[in-house]
Order: sequence, then structure tokens, then C-alpha cells
Amino acid sequence: MLGRSRVALVLLAAAVSCAVAQHAPPWTEDCRKSTYPPSGPTYRGPVPWYTINLDLPPYKRWHELMVDKAPMLKVIVNSLKNMINTFVPSGKIVQVVDEKLPGLLGNFPGPFEEEMKGIAAVTDIPLGEIISFNIFYELFTICTSIVAEDKKGNCALREGGQHEALHKEKSSK
Repeated sequence: MLGRSRVALVLLAAAVSCAVAQHAPPWTEDCRKSTYPPSGPTYRGPVPWYTINLDLPPYKRWHELMVDKAPMLKVIVNSLKNMINTFVPSGKIVQVVDEKLPGLLGNFPGPFEEEMKGIAAVTDIPLGEIISFNIFYELFTICTSIVAEDKKGNCALREGGQHEALHKEKSSK
């Protein structure tokens, strides 16, 4: 009997939580107008432009971008590590990532391995953590796009993954 009362109490608490959460009316934020071009105390200037030279060796392709973005990338990586360590305080998960994921090298297609090694070297972020971000990016987005421009200025776009994995096109009969 005690088990049923606990279940009832949990269900009641969940119902009250849902009811209270619905108290705030939706769309309470005012519509913002005249926000472009950006200005104000949070404006940090125009967005920088980077060119990733695919003619460079894969190890060096991302060097310029990563030199500039390393501090921000470290903040993101450390935030994720802190979140993981909240659930598993021993640090074992991060340790496994750092020690075991580099063992996956040799299983990635194309130039990705050398690119990840170069990013890890430039940012001083362990290679296992760089590999983990690339794996999770692919798993969560299920989408890869490549944009290239030839010497005549023609652009080519190749998208893969999202259509094949999520959208099975119906054949017209």
C-alpha cells in the first residue's frame, strides 16, 4: 500500500509542476525592431571572415581559425566536461575519452584525422576531446554539407546524410 501512495504522490507532484509551468503566457517578449545593423554594449564588431584553404595539408587547414577561436572552444569543452563530471564526479568518462578515442584514428575517412590532430595541437585540447566533438556533431546533426568554389567563381554544394537518413522520398508511381 505504501508503494501506491508514493506513486500517487509522484504523479500529483508532476501534475502540479505541469500546471505551474503553464502559468506564464506564451510569447511575452516584445518584438524587437531596428536591430540591424547591430549596436550597443554587447556588439563586438563585424563577424570575421575566414578562408579554409583546402590546398593546405589537412593538419594545417584549420590553423588560422583555431588560433583565434581556441579560447572560446576551450570554454565550450570545459563546460561540457564540467557537466559530465557533475553526473560522474570521478572524471572517468573524460579520462576514457582522452585515453581511448585517439585509438579510433585509422577508422575515419579522408583527411579528417590529420585535421583533428592539427586542431588539437593548435588549441592544446586533448585529441580525444576533439574527436568526441566531431563524432557527436555527426551523430546529432546527421547532416554534412560541403561548399566549394572553382577558379571561375562557380559554387558547388554537396549535402549528404540528412535526406538519406531522415527523409525517405516516396517514389511516384
